[in-house]
Amino acid sequence: MRTAILFLLTALGCLAQGTRPASVRPPCSATVTTNCTPQVSVTGAYVPAVSSAVGAPPTGTAGGDLSGSYPNPGVAKVNGSSVPASANVLGSNASSQLVAQTNLNGVTQVATDPGTCTPGTTADIFNTMTGLRKYCSATNVWTAGSSVSGNLVVGTTVLVGGTGDLAIAVNTAIAACPATGCTINASGFTPSGTSAVTMAISKPAVVTLPSGTFSTNANPGISITSTSVILRGSGSSIYNSPALGTLISETNASNNVISIGTSAAIHNISVTDLTLTGGQDCVSITPTSPNYVSEFDIQRVTGVSCGRDGARMSTVYDFVLRDNRLNSNGGVGLNLQGVGNSISEGLVSNVYANANAADQVLITGNTVGILFDHQTASSATTSGKYGVNIQGPGTNSITFNDIWLEGNTVGQMDLNGVTGITVRGGTIQQPSPAAGIVIDSTSAANSNIEIDVSYWNNASAAARIDMSTHAHSDSNIVLKRGGTGAVGGVSGIFVPVDVTGYASIYPSINQVIFALMGLVNTSVTGTAGTASCSESTFGNPHIVSCYLAAYQQTSTAQTYTVPVPFQYLSTPVLTIAGATCGAFNPAVTWNTVTFPANAAMVAETCQFTVTGQ
Repeated sequence: MRTAILFLLTALGCLAQGTRPASVRPPCSATVTTNCTPQVSVTGAYVPAVSSAVGAPPTGTAGGDLSGSYPNPGVAKVNGSSVPASANVLGSNASSQLVAQTNLNGVTQVATDPGTCTPGTTADIFNTMTGLRKYCSATNVWTAGSSVSGNLVVGTTVLVGGTGDLAIAVNTAIAACPATGCTINASGFTPSGTSAVTMAISKPAVVTLPSGTFSTNANPGISITSTSVILRGSGSSIYNSPALGTLISETNASNNVISIGTSAAIHNISVTDLTLTGGQDCVSITPTSPNYVSEFDIQRVTGVSCGRDGARMSTVYDFVLRDNRLNSNGGVGLNLQGVGNSISEGLVSNVYANANAADQVLITGNTVGILFDHQTASSATTSGKYGVNIQGPGTNSITFNDIWLEGNTVGQMDLNGVTGITVRGGTIQQPSPAAGIVIDSTSAANSNIEIDVSYWNNASAAARIDMSTHAHSDSNIVLKRGGTGAVGGVSGIFVPVDVTGYASIYPSINQVIFALMGLVNTSVTGTAGTASCSESTFGNPHIVSCYLAAYQQTSTAQTYTVPVPFQYLSTPVLTIAGATCGAFNPAVTWNTVTFPANAAMVAETCQFTVTGQ
């Protein structure tokens, strides 16, 4: 009875809402479509359809844009149209359906070139397999495009195809870029002719240039004036012959090949895998003050046979030069011009500067905080000057790790008016008649210089370290190692003091310490017996230790010239074990130990030390 009452109440509730319980609904038909019981056809008869239980996922065959069966149907269509299969680019039509996009900017995409075409009536094509845009030629065949109309824009990527003026092609692509930047791929382009237009990269972009030669007489050939630019080629002659990479040739001797930064402060610049030749400077980064270029790197770039410098830089900060070759240029290989500007915080790693007409590396005032790692600066030409030439004032905190200096005909390194220069490890090959490392103070005093060379082969009559030219008083100069290898044809002496061909010291120098790593031993023979001295050549205090072994000298007194002298004109402390050697005792000055001598002298045995700064 209770069940019947509940059913009746439910039915009445449904009727009140305009619906009926399923048990009292009429069957659905062509004329009855609402508030009815759905039917399925079985051999022409209608029977009620089986519904899912309340709260269970739907079951049965999916329809509309879906395929398969519930509960896991698939998407077969979008707005009634099937999704195109294997399409490179999708678009939409007026019905909001997905379609294969075969025409972009008036260019038809194809995987293979059609066999023939109708000149003047058939749209250009873009071959997705070769990356080249082609047009219909007069001979009814598809031919590589001959103008910048070969660009194809897909999103923020511009594909530059065809043959012709590469600068115009890239400039047109830059114009098509949004202000936020884009990617320009011109690797499929074939440059031809000589461009009179500067390739101007004035927006953030990643630009890939094709292999082959891009000839230009524009000023400059390529200009980068925007922040966040990557310019890359297809490999320079560092690892490939120029024919296999990207060669940019400037035919006008007054123009730079690449110019970075002119009238704006820019940063985040990368230039890689290019060979640059001709023109004035291969790479010029010399922005007009107060502008600057920061956070940039130049890698795997060869600058060869440019009229002036391989790379000329000023007003730059936070930079990396890595794996570059700067060879056979008319001026300097790497020119860091800090005078009137400033250069700071740079890493120069594995940069090879060779056979440039002037210095291989030139660093001038206001250049601070540069690390040279595995730097090579060599020249076999008679016109070469120094391997590394560092000029002050204002130049400081520059370190050379594992440098290779070889064959530079004036000198291997020149330091003039600089502070905080460290040469650590590496090799110096000093040819005749060239100097080794010249420390002069014609412009200003030098201070805080440390030289520690692993191998030094001196084939010259000149000294390894030449400090003979001074207009100011230098201070705090340390030679830890003068390198193993030949000393030279002669001792390489400049007055008044020489360290066996290793160093020439000018007498006005203040606080100069030459610490030839380890001990330097010297022994002399008297009328009878021997006098031997050894010098600890590293650190302070500075100590010379001598021992007289039954030493007797009845004629002229013999002397020991201290290899690493004490502070100039100072008086070191002489300490004799037992207070005396005998009737006659040694004497000392800032650079000489004089052994005892007298016609009446008898053999003396004693130990004494000389201590000072």
